[in-house]
Amino acid sequence: MSDCGPKKTILVEIPNEHSIGVPVFRGVQEWLKPRVSWEFVGPQMGTYRHDWYEDPKQMMREVDAALVFGFFPWKKMIEVEELNGRLFLAGHKKELSMWWQVGAVDEDVGRLAASYLKKTGMSNYGFVGYETPSFNRARLRGFGEGLGLAQSDLWVIEHQNFIYSTAEGHTITMLDKHGEWINQLKDWMAGLPPRTALFCANDILGKDVVNTANLLGKSIPDNLSILGVDNLEGICTSVYPQLSSIDLQWVQLGHRMGELMLEVLSLENPPKRGGQIVFNDFFPFERETTRTSEKISNLLVKAKDYIREHLSENPTRPEVAKAIGTSDRSLARYLHEEMNTTFQEEKRILQLEKARSLLANSNHQVVEIATMCGFSSSSSFTRWLKTTTGLTSRQVANFKHLPIQALIRKKPASLE
Repeated sequence: MSDCGPKKTILVEIPNEHSIGVPVFRGVQEWLKPRVSWEFVGPQMGTYRHDWYEDPKQMMREVDAALVFGFFPWKKMIEVEELNGRLFLAGHKKELSMWWQVGAVDEDVGRLAASYLKKTGMSNYGFVGYETPSFNRARLRGFGEGLGLAQSDLWVIEHQNFIYSTAEGHTITMLDKHGEWINQLKDWMAGLPPRTALFCANDILGKDVVNTANLLGKSIPDNLSILGVDNLEGICTSVYPQLSSIDLQWVQLGHRMGELMLEVLSLENPPKRGGQIVFNDFFPFERETTRTSEKISNLLVKAKDYIREHLSENPTRPEVAKAIGTSDRSLARYLHEEMNTTFQEEKRILQLEKARSLLANSNHQVVEIATMCGFSSSSSFTRWLKTTTGLTSRQVANFKHLPIQALIRKKPASLE
């Protein structure tokens, strides 16, 4: 650990386990830990003090910086302008222009969503957002620009936030109003035309849309494509089909945030004003809600190609899924639904294809062929070959013209 001055104490405030604050905080930790003596305090560490809500000046006398994400007394913090040089926010808020802010340009997020959803081949486009947040309006604006459409040409529904601020500046969400929103969403989605692509302002809304589409019996993704934002795995993989989402690279953004915090905290006199830093290193993470049957077929071709190229490494299903850009569970489901097979069955066929080709057409020794097919020894390879085909390696080589399936599980009829 390098010597970067006295120990720093950083207040971290994350609203809940599904917040973007979780991956951002992980990125901040990864960046700061090897570079500075640090201590994180906050509600998730059991060290949060409610008097800090009442007196931000007292808080900043006891901590060196604050990294906050939501459910925080914004109004009180805005008033204490002399603290702004040590307050950090993931994202952009106009009313907090004196804070340090690192985040994406939301119009660019919308433009990327448009570019991606146009490739799904849908005929209509819609947006599911919120009534008031500035990021929502910016993403909708960029989405329309990217499509070359006016908002009047889009199907748009906006969720009332059901959020209010207390006199102390805390933000409270009225969760009991969620049912009202779902009823509105259900009525709106029931009227959507066929072949519509929906861009949702975040994954939370995307989850609501997927669940509502299932209730209505809408076919995803062949007749309805759905794209969220944030790529929070706990949300995106909790629905079926799993939600495609724009990955805003929150961990990497946390690295940039940590770098910025280190720069500021290393100064003897931190600046009283912050600034906005653009972080636009993001991309669409494709899952089932935007994958058509054609895309799934292409994905399975990629999976088989990857297995063939890496047989010597004996690849596992999770490794193959990661390499081709999907999840382990999704790959298993695609193999079952599209090919009525399993990963192990496909891998076995590819291993047998390669083994027979090498046995019949090469001068490699059995021990070499075993390694090339993903086995640790020649004995384990020959046992597997016998169990799989009932044949010896020489017999497998002799039947090089038979379909590979004819060799599996039983001897060819001519040998019986």
